Amino acid sequence: MKLEKIIEDKCEEYIKNEIAYIYKVPTSFTVIRKGKQIISAFPKKKSTIDFMGAYNGLAIAIETKSTNNKTSFPFSNIADHQYNFFMQWCKQAKGFYIVWFKVIDEMFLVKAVDIQKAKDTIDRKSIPLDWFKENAIKLDENIDFIKHI
Repeated sequence: MKLEKIIEDKCEEYIKNEIAYIYKVPTSFTVIRKGKQIISAFPKKKSTIDFMGAYNGLAIAIETKSTNNKTSFPFSNIADHQYNFFMQWCKQAKGFYIVWFKVIDEMFLVKAVDIQKAKDTIDRKSIPLDWFKENAIKLDENIDFIKHI
């Protein structure tokens, strides 16, 4: 959730400065009540992606992911419905992941099609950190991802 908040703040900055219009996709919740008191809440359905919007006439979608692993990013951190979403979305628009290696505090912007290609071709259960260093864009402390799209 911390990563989503960081990206949401950056998107609000882009909107305020009329650079791009990217917003957090809201998750619908079912609320269980006992009278007026909320007892529980859970998502109505699986969330597809975290952010959606437009930049320079391009429709874009962004999914944020993080890992505590220092050396690789597990493919299992991405749900099947998210892979499926991007496979369709990227036929018409641009899709990206922002992946944060929390322990080493390194963040990368990577095309969704490149993640899919890695999943299809890397014969392992995770993407090595070195793969990100070679195939993705490392974001600096300003997290200014839009300039790389």
